[in-house]
Amino acid sequence: MNSIIFPKGILQDPFYSPDYPLATIFGGIGAFSGHEVTHGFDDQGVQWDGIGALKEWMTADSQKSFNEMAQCVIDEYSSFCPFPSVCLNGVNTQGENIADNGGIQVAYKALKAYESLNGADPRLPGFGSPFTSDQLFFLTFAQMWCEPEKTKDEYETYIATDVHSPALYRVLGTLQNFPAFKNAFNCPANTPYTPDKHCNVWTSKPF
Repeated sequence: MNSIIFPKGILQDPFYSPDYPLATIFGGIGAFSGHEVTHGFDDQGVQWDGIGALKEWMTADSQKSFNEMAQCVIDEYSSFCPFPSVCLNGVNTQGENIADNGGIQVAYKALKAYESLNGADPRLPGFGSPFTSDQLFFLTFAQMWCEPEKTKDEYETYIATDVHSPALYRVLGTLQNFPAFKNAFNCPANTPYTPDKHCNVWTSKPF
């Protein structure tokens, strides 16, 4: 069956609360939800049609474009090396990486659509200057993946056994493909995480 399961336990503090600022809800549970939806259109999901049958359904041009997008993601994440001799396996993690990249875009588009109808939440004070709605969105997305720093041995084991990229690269890999992040923080162009050349994952136009 075509199905998505959201564990009820995730819909509570500190991951989610209806009392949180709007942008943090979209940047947190929104990006999580978008990730799961995008799995229907990752390297495995696209092999199944609308009723869950294993079937080719894309046109030849669409399949070609998808393959080019997936290969870009594979090459990009394979270039991430936490240590000189330890690099990510972009082939094994492509499905999760596509879902991460597609998910944050779904959530951001949803936030912008909501704000166009209802307006953005007031800015929050603190840290010297208020955060904008977009900044809160990206800070929340990044905070979801906070974890202790890994050792070289831990990276090697993780990369060899997990289909997800390490948390650090789930954040940095996704954000470098998303120009809205650069715009939100006025980052200089063509830096390591705001490159001019990046993968466009399930987006028809740049933000």
